[in-house]
Amino acid sequence: MPQIAVASGQNHVKLTRLHFLVGAELMDQNISSTNEQSGNNSSGNPSDNNSAFMEQLKLCIPSVSDFTSGVSAGLTTLMSLFKDTRGTVANSAAESAAWSTQIRTYLLPLTLVMGFAAFVKGSFIGHTLPFLGSWTEPIVAGFIFHAMTAIISVIAISVLPLFLIKVLTLTDGHSNVLSLLKTTSTPSLIASWFVVLGGLGTFIGIAGGLFGLYCLWQGSAVMSERNSNTSALKFFAFTILGGILIGVVSMVLLSPLVPTDFSNFPRP
Repeated sequence: MPQIAVASGQNHVKLTRLHFLVGAELMDQNISSTNEQSGNNSSGNPSDNNSAFMEQLKLCIPSVSDFTSGVSAGLTTLMSLFKDTRGTVANSAAESAAWSTQIRTYLLPLTLVMGFAAFVKGSFIGHTLPFLGSWTEPIVAGFIFHAMTAIISVIAISVLPLFLIKVLTLTDGHSNVLSLLKTTSTPSLIASWFVVLGGLGTFIGIAGGLFGLYCLWQGSAVMSERNSNTSALKFFAFTILGGILIGVVSMVLLSPLVPTDFSNFPRP
């Protein structure tokens, strides 16, 4: 990926204290684009650049209208993927909206619904294992765990494009790759909403995951057309690999929050 020049190498000094999953490169990229859009010639002051990035982070917080429009956009995108998978992912790859906008108006609303559904399932409906019984998660611990799961899922999807751009030396920017990945992940995200339906929800989740893989394959073909130095198979494989690696890191980060009170297990 072409490197975005910054006014001074000191731009990284204070950014390292932020969550490492966000990625230093994403920070620099966003800071530079923010300065260009505002017409501000940065003096290279690390505190100024850090403030600019924090302002962009604040833009990731959705309002009520952002949330409802994001859910609606997700459902509309899903219908579009059913009708014309290749065309939908091709259009998404051409999107260049800022990463904070894509998170606020699309990714975060979808993952928050996913987290809420998992919370209801775990704390109020309960989990069941054949021949062993069922149990529920403590309400407070379950709420915190599933809320953090939703947030880390957004971070993971947002960081994955950086991995792909670096490893595959893509000419597309972070916004383009993020837009494609958020679109191809839409089926699995929406399918996860139905976890409250028990066995039927599991079936829907599997179907959504498989359709999501098909969408990713179509998206990989689109990216190979837009980036002559990579193939569809290579993009597909590295996306899966990057997703697994980031998923493992996410599991490690979430492990201290896993609800561990099984005092009511098994329950007839």
